[in-house]
Order: sequence, then structure tokens, then C-alpha cells
Amino acid sequence: MPHEIKGWAAWGPAFGLLLSLAAVTLPWSAKAQEEVPESCNEGRQAMEAGAYSDGIELYADCLSHDGLGDDMRFEAHFQSGYALASLERYEDAVEHLEEAVRLAPDFFPATLSLGTALGELGDYEGGIEVFDSYARRYPVQDEGLFAAMSGWLKNNAGRYQEAVNDLGKAIAIGPEDIFLYLNRSNALANLGRFEESYVDLEMAEALEPSNPLVYEQRGFNLRLQGRNAEAIAQLDQALDLDPFSTFALLERGRAKTYTDDLDGAIADFSRVAELDPGEAWAYADRAQALILTGEPEQAMHDLKRALELSPDNTNALILHGELLNNLGRAQEARQELEKALAIDPTNSYGSHELARAYYGLGLWDESYAAYDRAFQLDPTNGNHLGGRAYVQLRLGNATAALEDFDNVVANFPDGEGWQLYRSHALAWVGRTADAKAAIEGAFAQIEEDLRAWYSNEICWDLLLQGETGLAEPLCVQAVDLGSDAPSNDSIAFLHWQLGRAAQAEAHLAKAFEISGGDAFFEPDRRLGDFPRVLAQGLLMYFGYRPDEPDMADTQKTRKAIESFERDHGLPADGLVSDSLLAALKAARP
Repeated sequence: MPHEIKGWAAWGPAFGLLLSLAAVTLPWSAKAQEEVPESCNEGRQAMEAGAYSDGIELYADCLSHDGLGDDMRFEAHFQSGYALASLERYEDAVEHLEEAVRLAPDFFPATLSLGTALGELGDYEGGIEVFDSYARRYPVQDEGLFAAMSGWLKNNAGRYQEAVNDLGKAIAIGPEDIFLYLNRSNALANLGRFEESYVDLEMAEALEPSNPLVYEQRGFNLRLQGRNAEAIAQLDQALDLDPFSTFALLERGRAKTYTDDLDGAIADFSRVAELDPGEAWAYADRAQALILTGEPEQAMHDLKRALELSPDNTNALILHGELLNNLGRAQEARQELEKALAIDPTNSYGSHELARAYYGLGLWDESYAAYDRAFQLDPTNGNHLGGRAYVQLRLGNATAALEDFDNVVANFPDGEGWQLYRSHALAWVGRTADAKAAIEGAFAQIEEDLRAWYSNEICWDLLLQGETGLAEPLCVQAVDLGSDAPSNDSIAFLHWQLGRAAQAEAHLAKAFEISGGDAFFEPDRRLGDFPRVLAQGLLMYFGYRPDEPDMADTQKTRKAIESFERDHGLPADGLVSDSLLAALKAARP
């Protein structure tokens, strides 16, 4: 599922704004040093000459000497940290800059450098805390730069309104800085305030008409608005100006995914991975496109790579969960999705996929809650409401399910599948004619390549209600359109309910043959399972919480039978029998 970017450092490596710090006056004057190792003086000279690599080595030797005063230690750590950051060695830079800030907590350039280095490492909240801690204790010396960098950090951290506030302060002080407008434009777009975002883009374009970042941000805005063809046009212009922009390639790939140009999207994501093999989004986004093209093995490979690079990448975790759901590995999917939602609890798509995982595990209450959460987070997505309605049927709440299905059909007319599932609720509450009309209306709109699958799916669920009349045309259609093992199994279930044992056995034998000898479809064994399956289906629709129909007989199903028997004045033996099936059918609404 396409995702939103949690921020963007519009100007690229933020240390480009801090080059002037190399020449700052340190809090202790060099002449205050009495006797220092020669490497300390040589390190200072190397830094002044811009020979950062040499300066880092010389300062390392300087710091290795015992008895070094705090003033010299500060200088060595600060200059080394700044030089390492300039060389994009941010982890090493942070170690030095943290020590520099400890030695001189009131020295503004050290704090600014540390906060920025943390941001470049992706620890935006850490950078924000460094800035906020300084501002609580000392007067800020350069309010424009401080607000600019604080806004950049907050934008990347997803704290968009705070970013807008800080960047507004920076713009008021330095209105000629294009990067401030670009960052605020991005924050405003993430808040959905597109008109204001475009105003900032116009200001940025007026300052630098041919800056590719303007086209990148405009493309990003258009993609967020669902205007993908326009987004692609803007991103094409950005890439004409800067063919190596991984941001523009990622955004264009995402827009192409929305326009079903999956080959083009994969090509863009592959180009990003080529330019920057450490870019986790390249693999996560390519995996999404590969899932849509029916290449789950390659998608799984990409997702594993994305999570190696960025274990907390929520999009990769959710896509991994989705793929595991699709492969029937519900417990593994649950683990990935719960981890994703611990990081981003407001992700509606993650909640939806977690609901699918819970459903696959038979945890219907948990599945309902997760679908409900997804719908509360994003009421514009009919699939969340449809999923909630379907689980309501599993919980025996057919009336509530029908209310949800009616809402889906009324407000999301493209959901033909939900119209079909709505037929289950209609049939269960006795509105058989409406159920038949719903099925016919939905199939008139369903694409040809999906008809076989839906025919079997709806056939089976109607048979779990004992609705043989409604189910029979669908069961026959499923076999006619695509005779596979599941469709032959379903029509065998139909024939068994209608007392046609020989036809049921024949279709089970066909399922056994198609499946390559799967014992699940052996005629004798399978016929013997059908009474339990029907009992589980009817108990489920009554709300007695048996096992998922077609699962092995367990204590859960036996307890559901006992509850039904007690409620209907029958001996509570918990066994599947002809008398139990007769009582279940008689109790139908």
C-alpha cells in the first residue's frame, strides 16, 4: 500500500548550511593553551586549511595525551566532530560533538552541530531534544539558523505544525532562503494544507526558477493529492535537472504505482537502489510493486533487505505483514504488524492488515477491534468497514454486519466484493430474494478474471449457512469457470447437503487428483468431515464461537455445541450428530 513520507530534508545534507562554523571563535582562545602536544596545533592548522581528514587524525593523537586541559579537549572534540560531519561520518561525529557539548554546554555552534548530526543519522527526536535543552538554559545566539534547523528536524520527525511554526520564524528573519520555503511547503503538504504549501513553492521558485527541488516538492504535493499524472510530469522535470535525485525517483515510482505503471515504478525503485544501495525505501517500495505484479518471492527478498537497513521502517514492516498474510503465515504477520503499529499507531493500513492476521488466527474479537480501529483512523476507506462487517458475521452479529455492509455499498460503490459478502447477511436474516439480487448485481460488475474466485468464495460461505438454493448456481459457476481443488471441494459440500453422495464423492476425487494427492480431499475422509463443517458454520452464524469452519474438532467447537444444546433444551453432549444438525437448521432465523 502506498505510504506517506515522514518528512524531507529539502536542502540535502544539512551540514551544508553550517560551513561557516569551521571559522567560529572557540570559547577558549588558542593563546590560553600553555603546553599542548604538537599534534594539537597541527590539527588546528589542518582544519583551518580545510584538510579535514588530516585534522581528524591529528586531533585523535592530540586527545590521546594525558593531562590535556578541558579547553584543548573541547577544541579537539568540536573540530573533529564538525569535520567528521562535513565528511558525512555522522556516527563518529556525534561521539565527538556530545563530548564537546558536555565540556561547553553554552557554546551554541557545538549544540547546533550535534543536533544537526543527529538529524542526519535519522535521530530527529534526539536532535530536537538537544536544541530544546539548549534553548531552555541559554539565550539563542542565531535565532534564524536555530529556527531553520529546528524546523528541519521537526519536519522529518513528523511534527509538522511545530515545523511550520519554527520555519515561519526563520523565514521572518531570512526571507531570501529558498530551503526554508521548501521545508515549510513540505510540512504544510503533510498537514494537508496544500494551498499554503503551493504559495511557499511559488516563493521558492521565484528565488531559484530552475531549482529541481521545487519540482520535486510540487510532485510530492500532487501525489499526496492523488493527482499522479501531474505529479509524474513535475518529477520528470526534476529529473531532467537532476538525473541522480533519489527523492524524485522514489516519488515518481510511487506515482507510477498508483497509475498501474508497475514496470515503470519498479524501474525507478531499482534505479534508486543502484544509486544508493543503503536506501531502505527503494526496496520497500519496489516490494510493494512486486506484490502487485504477482512476484511474492522477489518482494519478500526486497522487504528483508529493507528491514535489514531500517528495522523500524513501518512501511516495510506492514508490507512484510501483508505478504505473510497472503502466504497464510498469520502468526508471523501478526508479529510484524504489531511491531509496526507500536511505532506508528495511527497507520490505518497497518491496523487493517493486523485485523487480517488476527482473523487468520481465529481471533475474531481482536480482528473486529483492529478493523474498527482502521476505520476510525480512515473513514474514507470502505475496505476497513467491509472487513469489520465480515468479521461481524463470524461473531454472529448478522444484523450489525448488514448495517455495515449497507453503509459500504451506499458510500463505496466500487466495492462489488462487499456487495457479494452482504448477501450472506441478507440470507441469514431471511431476505433471500434481496440476497439473490445482490449476488446478480455484483457479478454483473465483477471482472472476468475474478469471477471464478468470487463464485467459489460466496458458494462456500452460503453453504456454511445451509443456503443450498442460493449457493448452487455459484458452486456450479466456480467449477465451470476454473475447476480447481477448492471449487470441487465446495460443490462436493453442496452435493452432500442435498443428499447426492455419489456426486459429492466424484468431486472430492477430482479435488484429490487436482491437488496432487492431498489427503485433505480424500473422498471417504472428507465426506465424514462435512457434518462437522456445517455444524461449525451454523454455530458461527448463531454467534456460538466454534472453531473456524473446516478446522479440526477441538474443545472450542465442543463447547459451542454444548452451549447451543443447553440454550435449546437438548442433551449437552457436545457431539456432532444428525439431531444436532436438524436442531441448528430448525433454529435458523
